[in-house]
Amino acid sequence: MKFCPNCGAELKPEAKFCAACGTPIAVAPPPPVQPTLSPKPAYQQEQINSQAKEDILGNTITVQQTNNTQALSIENIAKRRSLVPICFSVVIVFFFFNFFTVSCGSQKIASVTGIDLVTGTQLSNQNFHSDEDVKSENIPANIWAIIALILVILGLGVFLMRGKGEDIIGMGAGILSFTSLIILQFAIKTTIETRAEGSPFEINFHFAYWGALFATALAGFISYLRIRMAGNSIEVPRVINILTKTKDEWKVIATEQPNTMKLLFGYALILALIPAIASFISYGLIGTTVMGYTYRSVSGGIMQALTQLLSGVIGVYLLAWVIDLLAPSFDSTKNLGKSLQLAVYSYTASWVAGILLLIPGVRWLSFLVGLYSIYLLAIGLPILKNTPKEKVVAYVIITLLVMIAISFLLALILGAILGLFFVGSGGLRGMGL
Repeated sequence: MKFCPNCGAELKPEAKFCAACGTPIAVAPPPPVQPTLSPKPAYQQEQINSQAKEDILGNTITVQQTNNTQALSIENIAKRRSLVPICFSVVIVFFFFNFFTVSCGSQKIASVTGIDLVTGTQLSNQNFHSDEDVKSENIPANIWAIIALILVILGLGVFLMRGKGEDIIGMGAGILSFTSLIILQFAIKTTIETRAEGSPFEINFHFAYWGALFATALAGFISYLRIRMAGNSIEVPRVINILTKTKDEWKVIATEQPNTMKLLFGYALILALIPAIASFISYGLIGTTVMGYTYRSVSGGIMQALTQLLSGVIGVYLLAWVIDLLAPSFDSTKNLGKSLQLAVYSYTASWVAGILLLIPGVRWLSFLVGLYSIYLLAIGLPILKNTPKEKVVAYVIITLLVMIAISFLLALILGAILGLFFVGSGGLRGMGL
């Protein structure tokens, strides 16, 4: 029952004014409706929790509940671009400190810095073969120390100048300089042991050497993380699909924009390491048998590895150049970027087949399996270069003939250059191999 607050007359429940005195009657607002909360599905709740953690951490990536810390830490490392030039700078500093000492019993014979190995030096030391003192002991420049330092300076310079493809070059410089320092240690030990002729000499590598080794590995690893974060790392599915689903994969590649740095250093260089490493192990450690005699040489293995690596990367670019040069003669599209895609991905079979070099007795199979690259090239020409089907065979044959001649010249040039280090005057003595 409601009554007028002014005159006390009885009011109807829905009345807005008093019928007796005309006083307006305030209407009470309806009570608020309390929403019924229903529980979220498990997967939605997980997304909400994940998003909340992203907001708190200021991160834009989605991480799973089980590996938040690991994913975020790797992401943070990759984002710190300055770590790569810092690592390269630390390596250069370490080169000015003692890399190793040579001692006989309690007597220290020589202390050698990284710069001594790069420039060569003369030390006044005790003769390796007697107790007599000699005026000086010549230490020639070591090719592996030179290579390591040049690569480190290259990596540092590219990052300081913010050059194009700095991450790929940084990864390559880190990996190759790390490898050079490993070979350097082996070369030094071999040299000392050979010249000592059974004397109890000890070689102790110091913190500067191990620090330089670690810093080069770290620079290469961080650069790899940055490549992976940018989506430029080698795609394993691409390798598998180009070999097994060739035509479909060529159609996918045809829709992609060519990226020279990614093709050469993010794909070709990495796959070219397969036959390069296999050649080193095969010729340098396992050995090759000819007419009952087993030939094994670390320096020969290194030379084979470098030849495989350099000819793989340089050769694939030359192949792209030849394909593009011949394109108008076969009514094909002239586009160097598409030609490079065609050359790089066609080479996949040859690089993967390089793993067979590890198996003595069947190494010839690597060449046979590598011929599958010709098939990849023939399938890719009509798709990437718009080559008429009736001209594909002739296009492939002429391309191969030109590449055979170019590969022969390339082999001569690489042989002459590498020969300066491996068979030149003092070359093997300088490397200790």
